[in-house]
Amino acid sequence: MEVAVELQQALYVTAIGMGLVFMALLVVMGVAMGAEQLFRNRSPEEETPQQHADESAAGEDLRIAAVIAAALTVLDHEAQVEALASMPESVLTLERVPSGWKAAGRLAGMR
Repeated sequence: MEVAVELQQALYVTAIGMGLVFMALLVVMGVAMGAEQLFRNRSPEEETPQQHADESAAGEDLRIAAVIAAALTVLDHEAQVEALASMPESVLTLERVPSGWKAAGRLAGMR
């Protein structure tokens, strides 16, 4: 008889716990839907043709700026590569370096 009572209490606690979890999820869903309605952008039907033209012009300006920035980046990279290629090779010697490293540096400089 005690097993039936304990089982009934366990089912009751489980049902209340699951009910509370799903109620909390419904509250979170309601808050999310309310926030979406509150902060949603206007639909395309509500926009005027002038607003749409302004946005497309601004988008075109952004694309042009992005292309110019990319071209300048490529040109800058090419200038850096040319500057590095024209630099003379030299061997850096330090007095506190072990002689094995000095010899390896000199050999690399002679190649």
